[in-house]
Amino acid sequence: MTQNYIKQVYFSPTKTTCSIVQRIAFCFGKSDQISLMKEIEPLYCQKDDIVIFGVPVFAGRIPQMAKQRLKKIKGDQTPALAVVVFGNRAYEDALLELKTDLEENGFVVVGAAAFIARHSLFPTIAADRPDVEDLKLIDGFASRCLEKIQKQDFSSFPIPGNFPYKSVSPFPLFPSVKENCIGCGECAKACPSGAISSEDPKKTDTSLCISCAACVYACPVHARCFQGEVYEQAKRMIVPLCRTYLKPEFFV
Repeated sequence: MTQNYIKQVYFSPTKTTCSIVQRIAFCFGKSDQISLMKEIEPLYCQKDDIVIFGVPVFAGRIPQMAKQRLKKIKGDQTPALAVVVFGNRAYEDALLELKTDLEENGFVVVGAAAFIARHSLFPTIAADRPDVEDLKLIDGFASRCLEKIQKQDFSSFPIPGNFPYKSVSPFPLFPSVKENCIGCGECAKACPSGAISSEDPKKTDTSLCISCAACVYACPVHARCFQGEVYEQAKRMIVPLCRTYLKPEFFV
């Protein structure tokens, strides 16, 4: 490799997107990690950097919070990989949106992919993904992108999706707190939007909550969860739609 720096940039509330980006980065060598789960300082990437971007799919779009934080990262015709991770339903406009945003920020997207992982809100969906076959495809995608960069092949390619993108709708599901909460504050530390009070972690400001499930997966005693009739109704509607085994898709 002749490139100076390799960077991983990800928004990963439940750690699945992070793990996939890390696996891709392993193919490229030593890299720095930048999490978008908190506000970041402006970052300027050079032409000889390589940046691997990863975000989850929220209802067919990339998370708006991640979208805003990505604006602080600028490239100088810097090679980039665009990766979205979805819970075996559909990625709709998310991959096109991420690729377009990166290009507007000065990056040259040499490869784009939509991989599958456990659904964050309904964890019985794709519970064992990424599986062995997924990992082979992740490694194959990384290798193809590395080869393309080494050849200085920055040719463009089409991405599925629609423009204008599908509208962003408020999500009515918010995590609740069970009686076994020990008030440790791990949920507040994990929350990317500041919706949980560090003084009283049992309180959640639903006007700030983005339903990302970071707090649910961060709780050491499993005191946070999605529950209630609205959640059960959504579960009954969504789970049957996600029973078909979908395969990852990538474009280089």
